[in-house]
Amino acid sequence: MSIYSHFNHRAQIQRATVTQDPYGHDVRDALITIATVPCRLVAKQQAVIQQENSERAIITRYQLLVAPTVDIRQGDLVVVNGQTFEVSEILNRHRQARHHITCEVQKQ
Repeated sequence: MSIYSHFNHRAQIQRATVTQDPYGHDVRDALITIATVPCRLVAKQQAVIQQENSERAIITRYQLLVAPTVDIRQGDLVVVNGQTFEVSEILNRHRQARHHITCEVQKQ
């Protein structure tokens, strides 16, 4: 069974154009849609954090799996089912496991 049969979502990958302001700092401009591709969004881990002076917080780590031919980079925004995520890291894979790209994403 191919891994592509498990790609049950569609992801719209958006990338910001970067220019420099008069002081030489990078500024993110308009978002450009790079592609809309099949993907799989996985809630990888949940942790409940409760401190003395605050309410309980639930933190969820997400991973996004896409085909190895997809142009996706760290910092890209990904919209899946109306939810926006930012690609925080693209995980390195060994040679035999390069049939997909795995990205750590954070919900915006």
